[in-house]
This record gives sequence, C-alpha cells and structure tokens, in this order.
Amino acid sequence: MRLSKSMSYVSLNFSAGQSNPTFLIQTPSKSYVLRKKPPGILLPGAHKVDREYRVQKALFSAGFPVPQPLIHCTDASVIGTEFYLMEHVEGRIFRDLRLPGLSAPERAALYVAAVEVLARLHSLDLASLNLEGYGKGPGYCKRQVYTWTKQYRAAAHKDIPVMDNLSDWLLSNLPTNDNEVALVHGDFRVDNLIFHPTEARVVAVLDWELSTTGQPMADLAYFLMPNYWPSSLNLLSSMGSLKGVDGVPSPEDLITIYSRCRSIPSSLPQLNFYLALSIFKMAGIAQVTVRPPYPQAKAREAGLWNLFLPSVSGLSQLDYAHIAEETGRCVYAPDVFNCQAPDTGNMEVLHMFGTEEQKRRWLQPLLAGEIRSCFCMTEPDVASSDATNMECRLRRERDQYVVHGRKWWSSGAGNPKCKVAIVMCKSGSPENRHGQHSMILVPLDTPGVNVVRPLTVFGQDDAVHGGHFEIHFNNVRVPASNILLGEGRGFDIAQGRLGPGRLHHCMRAVGAAEWALELLCQRAAHRHAFGKKLYQHVRGCLLAHWVAECRLAIDQTRLLTLHAAHALDTLGSRRARKQIAMIKVVAARMVCKVVDCAIQVYGGAGVSGDFPLAQMYAYARTLRIADGPDEVHLSSIAQLELRDQLRKAQAKL
Repeated sequence: MRLSKSMSYVSLNFSAGQSNPTFLIQTPSKSYVLRKKPPGILLPGAHKVDREYRVQKALFSAGFPVPQPLIHCTDASVIGTEFYLMEHVEGRIFRDLRLPGLSAPERAALYVAAVEVLARLHSLDLASLNLEGYGKGPGYCKRQVYTWTKQYRAAAHKDIPVMDNLSDWLLSNLPTNDNEVALVHGDFRVDNLIFHPTEARVVAVLDWELSTTGQPMADLAYFLMPNYWPSSLNLLSSMGSLKGVDGVPSPEDLITIYSRCRSIPSSLPQLNFYLALSIFKMAGIAQVTVRPPYPQAKAREAGLWNLFLPSVSGLSQLDYAHIAEETGRCVYAPDVFNCQAPDTGNMEVLHMFGTEEQKRRWLQPLLAGEIRSCFCMTEPDVASSDATNMECRLRRERDQYVVHGRKWWSSGAGNPKCKVAIVMCKSGSPENRHGQHSMILVPLDTPGVNVVRPLTVFGQDDAVHGGHFEIHFNNVRVPASNILLGEGRGFDIAQGRLGPGRLHHCMRAVGAAEWALELLCQRAAHRHAFGKKLYQHVRGCLLAHWVAECRLAIDQTRLLTLHAAHALDTLGSRRARKQIAMIKVVAARMVCKVVDCAIQVYGGAGVSGDFPLAQMYAYARTLRIADGPDEVHLSSIAQLELRDQLRKAQAKL
C-alpha cells in the first residue's frame, strides 16, 4: 500500500489526550487513521511511533483488539515527520470516564468489558508476541518512580513538598513482586477504548505510546484510580472522580472480575503502592499539561499585558514599537505579554469594529488570554496577493450567513485554545471592486468547519504561535449577528487591521536581526580558520564588511519603522500607507539578509536545528510574502510617491 494524492486529510485530529498528532484519512472507498510524531525538536525517548506500530502489529496478529496497522514510514520528507497508518475502527468513544448519557446497567457492562480486555492483555504470552527487547521487564515500578520524578521536576514551576515526599515514599515502599512481567499499556483508561456501536464489547484499544513490559498491577491500579480520588477533583477534563457514579462497579468488583479472568488470587498485596504510583504519575502529567501559564501570569500581574492596544495600554504605536523590537529577539516573547499575532490584529478588529455582543463574547476572553483566534484570508486556489481573486463565498439566508470555501495559511488555527476565526469572504457583486468583501466571525466548533492540515515552512514546523493551517468551510452556518461592521466592509476593516500589524512585524524583525547579528559576531569571535579567529581575518575579508553592512541596515530599518509608527499615530492608517508599505519591504529584506550572513558564518551549523538561525531564516523569508508580497508594496509605494510628487509640482504652479 502507498499514500497517494487521492487521499485527503479531513477534520483535524482526534484531539483529546493525544500527544502524537492523529488524523483521519479518507479515500473514496475507505478510511484510515494516521498517527505521527509532532514536528520540531522532541524529548529523547518521547513520541516513539515506531514502538506503537510494532506493538500494535504484534497484538493484531495475536487477535487482540487493536486497529490493524498498515504501514510505518520513517521518511520525514513525505509529510514532515515519521508516521504510521492504521485502519479506522468504527465504534463508541467516551471522553468522560463517567459515561454521561448512559443508564446504570450500560455503564456497568462497559466497565466490565474494559477490565476484561485489560486482563486479556496481561494474560498474553510475551514470547509468542515476538516483542523481544520491547521493554526492560523486571524492576518496572522503580523505573517508573524515577522516570516520573524526573519528568515532574523538569516541568515544575514551583516547589510542591508533598510531591517530593510522595516520590521518596514510593522509592522506600517498592513492591516485593516487582519482577512480574507482562505487556502493559501504560495509559489504560476508558477514553482510550473503542466500544462496539451497540454491544458492551471493546473493539479496539488505542494510544500505545507508553506501553512497555513490566508489572501489570500498575495498569490495573491506573484504571481503578478515579474510583479513589475525591469527587471534587477533576484533574483533567475527561478524568472526573467515579465516586458515586451510578452503575460504575466498585473497585473490589472490578478487581474480582480481573482476577478471575487471569486465574489469580483476588487479594492484591500492596495495592496502595500502585494507586499512589498512578496518582503520582497523573500529577506529573498534569504539571506539564495543565500547569498555569506562569510567565503570562507574572506579566499580567506586572501590568505588561496587551501592550499593543493603545486604548488598553495607554501606549502609542511609537511607544510599542520599541517593545516589539525587544520581543522580536525571542520567538515566544510576544505570547508571554499577550501580544502575539494574529490575535493582536483580531483584537484590534473587534475593538474598532465589533458590536458590544461580539466584544463580550470574543474580545474580552482574548484580552484576558483565555482563548486564542485565527485569521483566514489567503486561499490555495487563487493569487491571494490580489484579494479580489478571493473565492470563499458568503451568502445571507434569513437570519444566518453561510460560508463556503477553502483557506490556508490560517495563522494561529493550531493552538489548542483557538476558538474563533475571522474569515474574509466575497459577498457582493464584482462591479464594486473594493466593496464585495466581508469579514465574519466563525467559531471553530461550528459544523462544517474542517481544520484540514498544518502547513510547514521550508518543510519544517512553524507552530510557535499555533502554526498555519488549511481550513475548509463547507456551507458553514453562523448567525447574521457574526458579521463585522456590515456586508461589503471587508476592505475597510483590513486597512485598520493591517497597518498596526505590519508595524509590529517589522519591529519584531529588527529585534530578530539584532539577535542574528549577535550570533554572527559570537561565532566570528570563537571559531578558528586558517590559523586565526574568523574576526581576525579583517583585511580583505568580507566578514568585516558583512558586520558593517548588517549594522547599517538594522539601524536604517529601525529609524524608518519608528518614523512609520509616528505617522500611524499622527496621521492614521490610511494616510500612513506609504510609510507602512516602505517598512514592510525594507524590514523583510533586511532581516533576510542579516540572517543569511549569520548562516554563512556558521556554515553547516547554521542550517541545522542546533542553532535558531534556520528557523529565523524561515520566518524572515516568509515575511517577504506575508501580509502582501514585496512587489505589491513596491507598486503601492510608487503610486503614492508619484501622486505626492505630482501634487508638489501642481502646488508650485
């Protein structure tokens, strides 16, 4: 079997609880599931999709209920990372362990089926599975304590003494039977199971990322854990307490069923240890996945929040330009201060053009950092540098608008907190060239919105601010009240949105260029070639000229951008169009050239992932296209300059 162009990504991933991105793949005749490594630099030992493929292949051959694995691809050039493909299994998946909506007998039957399939897993003969070397076997509990202690301490943003005490207690009370070995799942929960559509039967066990060989009681205790913690505790969205949930069997009953299936005694010595280990593991996971955004909290407490918006911060565009330069020196700095694209532009749109209800529903949570947003303008099938080419349509049907079309490079759509898109569509007649576009708010959970796939830049992930995605709007219906400013006002909104946004991009580019020049000089001062350090090859050496030219270009761009910021403050977006177009061209060219010089000095290291220069170059080169290519801005500059010159000439007559 081979992947072909007839296959298409649809409806972005099965999002709950999956650290390896997971996608539904559909062809005209069949459906598959693709599971891949996340892009970018990963923790050693994490996201081993090859292990998942191997264990599922062995289990499927043994008749154990898992999706049939089909292909494993290690060639990252195919989709950007290693991946494997498996069959798509139809059935019921319950994201909430309390199984809301079911009767008590139905809950009981499903939990019995779950514990029976767990016992079946632990009863498999390892030797017959041909999984030699799959895990380290004996000593599993000790390894788990060390592993999760390390993970917890690496992620902790403050000391929690009880966690340290629990880690010490676990190491001091390791079970005496830690040498028992079976194939363990590592994350066995009801929400990792697919049940038959109508029967109380498990048809597939999912998510084998943490599977290994070791003590099976750890799996059982992890499955039982929600029966023991307080009813007030909801550690993760899907994992509420099972105490008092009608129909869920008691832990004692589940242990009896499990033990009978495995033909072992129902008395489980040291069960408390396994439960404590499970809770310690879950606390470590929670430290990584649901810990508070500590840098953001500190920034907000210090009043360093929403600095881009003059009405909130009290800063002018000229004031904020200096801040934007500093945040440009660190890829995640804008997010710390809630000043990240595309949310800044979207918040400005809502602030300037939103109704009171739109501001209440979307602007307030955006300003609070509670949600994120994306912006959908560019389309894959047309030259989007001319927005009048746009094909995404908007039509009115009574009290609703219907959106239909394809967008890509939709910035921010991959952020887990992204809840709403601002979509630019065609809604009027072509006779009114600049009055046929509208912008409308589309919640991403609206039926018909398919977040299809993440896009890469030069083949690499670009997910610092949530990435860029292709999104299909398939006759998406939203209330008529979601329109921004009114039909045909899309270009008016764009002028107000893009002016400050371009300014922010350009000043961040200045900051990035300063960082690249620092890296260049550091390399020149430490690397030797032909008997000298690189910077000592001054006479007749281009390196010295590069440093000088970079300094000239950075300072010139900074001054020109500050001039544009002043014009934006004093003249407004429309009258400052020429200055904004000028900096958009100059800043993008400048940062691209400075980063390119730095890469040349670093040699092979410069294009590797060991240094930030390759990622910076991808950003810099993209900037020459984003928010309009250089050529469009140059045409605008020429037109505005000719107009100004003609006016001056006429004034002299």
